[in-house]
Amino acid sequence: MPQETNTYTSPLVARNASPEMAELFGAQKKFSTWRRLWLELAKAEKKLGLNIKQNQIGQMARHLDDINFEKAAAYEKQFRHDVMAHIYAFGQVAPKAAPIIHLGATSCYVGDNADLIIMREGLRLLAGKLAGIGFKVWPSEANYIFVRPPDGNADVLFQYLRRRGILVRHFNKPGIKDKLRISIGTPEEIEVLLGEIRQFLERRC
Repeated sequence: MPQETNTYTSPLVARNASPEMAELFGAQKKFSTWRRLWLELAKAEKKLGLNIKQNQIGQMARHLDDINFEKAAAYEKQFRHDVMAHIYAFGQVAPKAAPIIHLGATSCYVGDNADLIIMREGLRLLAGKLAGIGFKVWPSEANYIFVRPPDGNADVLFQYLRRRGILVRHFNKPGIKDKLRISIGTPEEIEVLLGEIRQFLERRC
């Protein structure tokens, strides 16, 4: 795909983010997740007894990923509201379901839940990459993970990252002083973190 040259793109993403991180935080993933959330909402409401037909749910399920971003942009220009824009764009490809898309929900239903889903997937990617370079990673359902460096000397790595302008958490307390707490960030922040950690480990070899 040719690089877009007419509109602003972040050089931090272009230089630092891995393809999988950039894709995870991209528009396609975000808005297709919105559609999946709307589908699950409709299924739950049908189960609770609302007048939602199976053919409406079926039509939604067939159009989770075919997002027309040009139409969505036109609707957003009209409504000045991103959620309304994507409700209408989804309704165009799933017209039978249009009356029940987002039924009874607020904008936070899709916005906040999609952010949580994407951040959790980002943490899984980060955890996998850290495990691949020798870190012990503890499972987490929060927006951060606890990790132990390969040599167990978390304070040295903490100080190194702080000098490099990267903020993670270190608690000099029994039971966790050999660990760091790393929160999810933007894709470029995650890749910069990983790059600095790799350099740190290489220098200590």
